[in-house]
Amino acid sequence: MVGKRFLGRLNEKLMDDTYRREMQIVLFPLLFGLISLFMSFFNVYVHQYALMRETFFFGICCLSIAFFAAKFPSHRALHEFLFAIAVYLLLTSFIITGGVEGYSPVWIILLPCCGLYALGTKNGTILCGIEFITLLFLFCTSFGRSLLKCEYTDAFLHRFPLTYACTYFVGLLIETVRAKTNEALVTSRTMYAHLSRTDELTGLHNRMGLQAKLNELFAADAIDFSIAFVIMDLDDFKSVNDSHGHIDGDALLVHHAQILSELVPADGYLARWGGEEFVILLCRPEGKLQVKALIDSIQKRFKEIYRGLSVSASFGVSFLKPGMTQEDLTRQADAALYEAKAAGKACCRFAE
Repeated sequence: MVGKRFLGRLNEKLMDDTYRREMQIVLFPLLFGLISLFMSFFNVYVHQYALMRETFFFGICCLSIAFFAAKFPSHRALHEFLFAIAVYLLLTSFIITGGVEGYSPVWIILLPCCGLYALGTKNGTILCGIEFITLLFLFCTSFGRSLLKCEYTDAFLHRFPLTYACTYFVGLLIETVRAKTNEALVTSRTMYAHLSRTDELTGLHNRMGLQAKLNELFAADAIDFSIAFVIMDLDDFKSVNDSHGHIDGDALLVHHAQILSELVPADGYLARWGGEEFVILLCRPEGKLQVKALIDSIQKRFKEIYRGLSVSASFGVSFLKPGMTQEDLTRQADAALYEAKAAGKACCRFAE
C-alpha cells in the first residue's frame, strides 16, 4: 500500500514538466555517474586504463553536477549546460579512441533519446546536432580522420552517422508524442479538478470545493483568526418549482447566486451547499455586526422581483472558537438555521 501511494504521488508530480526537469537534472547525472564509476572499475579489471580514466573523470563530473543540482535547484540551466558538455566530451572521446575494439561509439546511439528526454526538445536537439556535426567532421573529412585513433571500416564511417540521425528522429517523435500526451493529461486533470469542485448550474464552488477550502483552513495546527460560517436557505423554494416549473426555479437560483457573488467580499468564500442552500465563509469578520450587515444587504436584494418571482432566505451563522472542529462549526450553523426557520423564516440566527 505504501509503495502504491508513493508511486501514485510520483506519477502525479512527473506530469508537471517543470518538476520532472528539476528531478531529472539530479537523477540523470547521478545515474550516469554511478554507471561510469562501475565501468571504470570494470575497465581496470580488463586492463583498459585509458578508457578507465575517461569514464572515471566523467563519473566524478556527473556526481558533482548531481550534487550541486540537488543543493542549488534554482540554477537548473547551468547544471543542464555542464551535464551536456560532460556528455559531449565523453562521447566525442569515445569516437576518437574507439574504446575496446571500436565498440565505445555505440553508446552515442543512446544520446538522441536520453538527451531529448533529459534536456527537452530544444536543448536536446542542440546537443544532438553538435554531436552529429562532430561525427561528420571526424568521419567525413581527411583532417577529422587523422584525429581518429581507432581504425574504423569505411562502411562504419558512412553508416554510423546515418544510423545516429535516424535514431534522433525516432527519439524526437517519441519525445513529441510524450510531451503532447502529457500536456493533454495535465489539461484534462485540471479541467476535471475544476469541474469536480464547481456547481454546474450556478458556477459557484460546490460542496466538494467547500470541503477542500475548510480542509485548507484547518490544515494548520492552530488557526490564529476567526471564521464565520454562514448557511443560507431559500425559503419555500419547493413551491417555486411546483408552481412555476424547474426551468424558472433554476433561473432564480442562478440569479440569486449572481447576487451573492456580487455581495460577498473578495476575501470571502461562496459555495452552493446543495439544492437551495448556500454557504458563505468569512475570514476575520469584525464580529456579528459585519455579518449582519452582509445578510441585510442580501435580503434587500432578494426582495427584488425576477421573472415575476421573489423569495426570501433564512440564515444560520456560527463562529469558529478555540477547540472547535469543522463538524462543530457546520453543526452549530445548521442548528442556527433551523432556529431561523422556526422563528418564521426570512431572518438570521447566530449560534451561541
